[in-house]
Amino acid sequence: MSETRGAMGPVVVAITMLIAGGTGACAQTVAEYSRRVDSLGRVWQVEQRAEHARDTVRVRALPSDTIRVGQLVVLADSAHVQLARATAERLAPLVKQRFGSFADRLGRSPIVLRTQLVKAGDEDMVESGVVDSRGALQALTLEPANPKQLVRSWQYKIASVLSADLPPEIRGWLGAGLAPTAPDRSTWHQGRVALALSGTLASRECAAGAVARCVQALGLAPVPDPAFALFDAAGRQRMIADERRALRDDDSTTFDHCVRASQYAACDSIARSMPAELVPMALPGSARSTVLEYALVKGGRGAFDRMIGTPGEIRARLEASSGESADSLVSQWRAAVMDAPENAPSLDGETAISSLLWAALCGGLALRSSRWR
Repeated sequence: MSETRGAMGPVVVAITMLIAGGTGACAQTVAEYSRRVDSLGRVWQVEQRAEHARDTVRVRALPSDTIRVGQLVVLADSAHVQLARATAERLAPLVKQRFGSFADRLGRSPIVLRTQLVKAGDEDMVESGVVDSRGALQALTLEPANPKQLVRSWQYKIASVLSADLPPEIRGWLGAGLAPTAPDRSTWHQGRVALALSGTLASRECAAGAVARCVQALGLAPVPDPAFALFDAAGRQRMIADERRALRDDDSTTFDHCVRASQYAACDSIARSMPAELVPMALPGSARSTVLEYALVKGGRGAFDRMIGTPGEIRARLEASSGESADSLVSQWRAAVMDAPENAPSLDGETAISSLLWAALCGGLALRSSRWR
């Protein structure tokens, strides 16, 4: 879309100049109109040729050497073929183990490894990215030229590609992209933190041991009147404040009484009339992600494929993936996260910042796909 606007810019300027140069519609002759139309046509043709040239450069910029290892396809500069193969050979078994046959679709989104353009003579750094469904290079990053570093980078790129291809029932429930790597003890600590900090009525009761409330808080069971069943008065106020754009225009006075004056009666009035789709689940996406990870671990080999291949809503998919009923799965998940160490494994500053940046990048790339809309 931005490229189209860029191409149209000179045309708009030309139209404005041509119109401004006139002396009024009444004074225009047929010949003058013809000259103006011809002029516009020439501007359009020039811009079309320029756009074609830009597209050609973009396509030609992709490396020509193709490396295939397992489900991975890598396009690499000839100077980096060995590096690409060494990285892919390390990564392919991890991808197969984690994502099963769902990773077969990676063949449509090859990874790109090429000489960096900033300092072309620097052999210690390379550029890598992933080709999206439109043929454009996305998630382009500068990486050290060694397989260990590239494996980490490519795991995030792969997770972003596969997240965009998830069935809508999974994608909508998850509310975020797939985790790039298999879970470890920090994953369960993350679930514990998410459960403790969500601050909703249902999540507090879940943490206290009410498994049925955990199931409801995770959106795995129908709940009549969820705004009142899952949230207390303060929670409803926060929920309404988060939906400012959707709710304030309906009744700005009542909204302000709720959010600004903390009048819970006003909040309850809004909550009773809220569309069901605006009422969020009582546990955040960071907690739901750990439930999905626990189901995959519990299910073992083929768990991801069973989750993808099972039709229907997320509850049925998690049950098929884990081999457990939803109630049993959630009970075991709750025990795992509540027993997680209070202190997560230490992260150095560079790793923490890198993880945050990659999470934002993966989410942005996944959301750019038309399949998310």
